[in-house]
Amino acid sequence: MRYFSDSLRIFLESFSVILLIINGTMMPTVLGKILFVLVLPLLIVLYWAEFMAPKSKNRVNEFTRLISEIVIFGGLTIETFGLDNRVFAISYLILVIISELFEHTTSRVFFKKHHRVS
Repeated sequence: MRYFSDSLRIFLESFSVILLIINGTMMPTVLGKILFVLVLPLLIVLYWAEFMAPKSKNRVNEFTRLISEIVIFGGLTIETFGLDNRVFAISYLILVIISELFEHTTSRVFFKKHHRVS
């Protein structure tokens, strides 16, 4: 189950960056295109690598990770929906929900906190 969750997560993270770049190309201004095609994807990847990656030295706690994921994935869903890509937005949202459920219900932290291991 963990293999499926990790595979889905890698796909979601990669797809998120690609979707952000695609959405950026649809921005009406040059500044919007620069921001959403270059700057924002780079900042998200750097933030993810520094604070969210499993082997990061500065990994944040589970609650902060969840809030960060809601902001990043939720914001991207709203942006995609706002650019009249409703089918992509709904498909992406379903993928995010499935990934979040697997990630936060199968994580080792969840099992250590809620289940006694004999």
